[in-house]
Amino acid sequence: MKIYSKGKILVTGLAILSAVTIYACSCSCTDSQSTVPDQVLKNSNNFIISKVGQDYFDKYIKPDFQNTKKIRSQYDMVYSFNIPDKPYVDTKIKFSVDSTGNILNKENIVGLPDCLSNPDKCEFNINEERAKQIAKQNDLRDGIKDWKVEFKWEPKYSQYVWSILSTFEESQGSFGFRGNGEVMLIDPNSGEVLSKDTWRVM
Repeated sequence: MKIYSKGKILVTGLAILSAVTIYACSCSCTDSQSTVPDQVLKNSNNFIISKVGQDYFDKYIKPDFQNTKKIRSQYDMVYSFNIPDKPYVDTKIKFSVDSTGNILNKENIVGLPDCLSNPDKCEFNINEERAKQIAKQNDLRDGIKDWKVEFKWEPKYSQYVWSILSTFEESQGSFGFRGNGEVMLIDPNSGEVLSKDTWRVM
């Protein structure tokens, strides 16, 4: 009788543990997504689709619920933008919407190219090595260390760019960082040099 009771307790305990584990996983896996109402998510998705098209969205863009945040009555939406065969295109799309999913502050949208209006701005055929070649051909100086190369969104041009930064001088001390150099922005679609400027931190 005692053996039966222990076995029954053991089985019951395992059943409870399994149920708790499944419930905990379910909550952790869906909690972040559940904080975004369906209508808000739908409107946000549709906004991106209106810029890039359904096929492009389905292939390369997905909601990033982990980094999406609700602040009072608005949602700061974040999406992952990744093109597998162009690994340097691995970035985020960010914008804010109200409680019904209407876009707020359109001038502050980050990382969303208008592929439907400008298809040539969404090809990204210039990779990092080619971008560095273009920078060298256009007289970007080598500097005292390797260039800092970034594929990033540039608000000034409302598009992605290759940013290549060279450093001529730098120092670090009680006064903080100081340095200077040049920075070149290159169109990752056409290879055009968009700008070449000096930079300085004093």
